[in-house]
Amino acid sequence: MNSKPLALGIILAVLLFGAGCSRGDVGLTPSQQVYEVVMNERMQDALTEVIVLSHTEAQYLREGSKDELWSYIQREVNMPDALLDRLFESAETSVELEWSPVMINAKFVDKAEISSESNWRSRKFAEDFRAAFPEHQEFYALSDVALSDDQLEAALVLSYYCPAMCGSGEFLLYFKKTGMEWNIEGFTVFWIT
Repeated sequence: MNSKPLALGIILAVLLFGAGCSRGDVGLTPSQQVYEVVMNERMQDALTEVIVLSHTEAQYLREGSKDELWSYIQREVNMPDALLDRLFESAETSVELEWSPVMINAKFVDKAEISSESNWRSRKFAEDFRAAFPEHQEFYALSDVALSDDQLEAALVLSYYCPAMCGSGEFLLYFKKTGMEWNIEGFTVFWIT
């Protein structure tokens, strides 16, 4: 029996499986797939190293008036009520991001590694960030991913913070999955400076 075709077949299978994994649709949970879209398409993590808080954060959803935010989000994005409920529920807790950095440049850091100040919008946090990461101008925080029951719709909050006075903001992103691809269906801005 000739082992050369068998070996070539195994190598081809490994390469094809690897290519599928790098697209983010094989072996990743739906939440990880959504994070991958955000990291690569919104944060441009595939192009340069970015700093990301290692635990989920949705400060504005947690601290704001739920009724006012609910009305605003539905007016701007018109996402399903159940999905929005899940997003608000997830904002109450902070958990480690369900993501392992594979083939991306994100550097995940805990808030405590940056500053003793827990409010990342404070002046002290900004000063501590610049001291800890002088080569970076900004960092990101991601909320937990809220998923619909059929796992074809998702929402999350992306926070962008720039202590060097180059603009900061917090955004809600609403996704729908078509085939193997997650696409942004709508977004809105909670605050921007």
